[in-house]
Amino acid sequence: MGFSILFLLTWLFSALFVVIQKKLSIIENTFIFLLILIVGINFSWITIEEMKLITLSKNGLDYTAFLLNQSVLFPMLLLIQLNLLQRSKTVRKTIIITFSSVGIMLGISFLLTFYNVTDYTKWNYGYDAIYYFGLHLIAFYSYKSFRKVTKSVVEYS
Repeated sequence: MGFSILFLLTWLFSALFVVIQKKLSIIENTFIFLLILIVGINFSWITIEEMKLITLSKNGLDYTAFLLNQSVLFPMLLLIQLNLLQRSKTVRKTIIITFSSVGIMLGISFLLTFYNVTDYTKWNYGYDAIYYFGLHLIAFYSYKSFRKVTKSVVEYS
């Protein structure tokens, strides 16, 4: 059941990303997606395999659901959030978008534990929230840095 729900959510958020009006260019979206993918894979490797804080299911479909979540769904959610942030004009709207995104990620983490895709042995949702806020900060500041670098390269040329 976990695979079915994660598969549905992945397609839902991927379709939402395709449909929304994007303020970031395709290069910026690709850069952020790949950077978040690298950070997410490395962080999950450390917490799951090295530190044994989270236990993954041995079932193949459940493991595939975890991979969909880590490799597609969370980077896609961060891209949607960044594109929406670029359209927001007020600080209040920015805070609402960020907390909504973190809330969706926490809800997905709850679904993963509810359907026994993951089991938190020495981990909890508070750590997840800190990690998700960190991912948001990494995505936002890497976007700003990428924008600054590309702007200086264009001005220099």
